[in-house]
Amino acid sequence: MRNPKLSVLMAVYNGMPHLAAAINSMLHQTFADFELIIVDDGSTDATPNVLADLAARDKRIRIVNQNNSGLTMSLNHAWELAQGQFIARMDADDMCVAERFSRQIAFLETNPTIALCGTWVQTIHEQGNLGTIWQYPTAPQAIHFELLFRNIIAHPSVVLRKQAFDAAHLRYDPAFQRAQDYELWLRAADKLKLANLPEVLLHYRVSNQQISQQHQPAQLAASAQIYTRRLQQLGLSPTPDELALHQRLFTGNVPCEADKLRSIGAWLAKIEQANQQSHLYPPDEFSVFLAKKWLHLCRKCASMGMTTWQIFRSSPLHRRIANAQQIKLFARCILRKH
Repeated sequence: MRNPKLSVLMAVYNGMPHLAAAINSMLHQTFADFELIIVDDGSTDATPNVLADLAARDKRIRIVNQNNSGLTMSLNHAWELAQGQFIARMDADDMCVAERFSRQIAFLETNPTIALCGTWVQTIHEQGNLGTIWQYPTAPQAIHFELLFRNIIAHPSVVLRKQAFDAAHLRYDPAFQRAQDYELWLRAADKLKLANLPEVLLHYRVSNQQISQQHQPAQLAASAQIYTRRLQQLGLSPTPDELALHQRLFTGNVPCEADKLRSIGAWLAKIEQANQQSHLYPPDEFSVFLAKKWLHLCRKCASMGMTTWQIFRSSPLHRRIANAQQIKLFARCILRKH
């Protein structure tokens, strides 16, 4: 039997009650040339029965049973078994839009320099109703830069080129049982071009049963370890206060308080200065990126009026912003627009 074009990797541990719906959303894709490798990571609920039943109905499903070893090891195991030219990720509680695989494969085949393609996602709640659309940056350079501050590639939405990742010796790091995707994307973006399609192709389930919800403190701790290491690669040795500021940027929890905003401006300027020395990122483009991030934060805090304007101008990053954009911010501050 010839190898499929796409290998879909799923790891599941006690995946009830959404497992069958998640798998069926893949089996009914408009793109059919794939294998679905499902690692049952020692489930103790009805997951094995559901998997056996579905595998008996569709020969594209390959079940791998193992003792519980965690998501990272399960995905690396599945990766080694993958026979496809492309690898896709999927979680056991999300739902694929029917055209997901066909749209992503077509994009990668049309753009041979792109090694990974994620998508925008829309939340889906326990009752099945759809919620917020998460719109991520789409261009490779914007993604590379933004990964310093947050994970903007939805793990279960990804399709990647297996050969490109294999050639670059890129796998999930077993040292990370949480945020393993964020750690991998940061390393990958240094070597390969990553992109997001600007359309919703995955419905991401939001519930109290999710791993990310159950283990949110551990997720944040792992993410902090990852971006701290990245900041050190920039040549920075962040203080506890600076790490706290960076975590606010990571979570989006930036209050409109003068002291906090001023401190964040100073921290972004410090990052820019470090990159001017290390050249971890292209200096000019990265400085413009940081300046735009600074402008965005100040726009969100325009309700503080001229205090925000004065804080904005106190950062050297403001010099990277076009005069027209500065004038718009000034007007917002005068009007105290939210």
